[in-house]
Amino acid sequence: MKKANRFLMVLLMSGLLIIGFESCKKEEGCIDPTATNYNAEAEEDDGSCEYAAEEVEGCTDSTATNYNPLATSDDGSCTYPVATNPCDGGVEFCMDFGGTVKSGEATVTDLGSGQWRIYWTTGTGNDYEQVELDIYGSDVGEYDVDNSGSAGTAGVEYYHATNGVEEGVSGTVEVTTWDPTGDGITGTFTATTDADTEITAGNFWEAK
Repeated sequence: MKKANRFLMVLLMSGLLIIGFESCKKEEGCIDPTATNYNAEAEEDDGSCEYAAEEVEGCTDSTATNYNPLATSDDGSCTYPVATNPCDGGVEFCMDFGGTVKSGEATVTDLGSGQWRIYWTTGTGNDYEQVELDIYGSDVGEYDVDNSGSAGTAGVEYYHATNGVEEGVSGTVEVTTWDPTGDGITGTFTATTDADTEITAGNFWEAK
């Protein structure tokens, strides 16, 4: 009986010790009030504090020249490349026609029914040349050269007084600015003619 009583006494004392230990244990958590997970009841910091990401102001547009990949808030400081006329002499039209550069002034004519023509001419008599670049649309974008006259396509025709006509059978016209009655039409073009002439580095700049 005495052994049993002693055993119970030991168990009781052990329980009291455990209870006392638990009651003395401090609550752990984040004790920094500036942290997002601050625990007002924590008495001991357990290293779990988390903080809001620091706001970094700058240009957040990846197409800008001063884009800041670390910026989290756009501050309106973005700057962009200034477009320049690729044609020598500041003229409105230029192209490489089968290895020969041709350039000069150009005009734009509204032919109606959604057809616009960029028209370039040079020379006289047997040396007369012209290009009719037709766009079947009225907006910026890419137009496939096929001379079908269909909406959303483009046509390229080159004429030489001595050598005759060559028509584009493939290629692309890309319009980047469309304002025929204001700042003009700007864009680029390439084409292959039915005579296998390659037209490259084609540009029309603020043509109107």
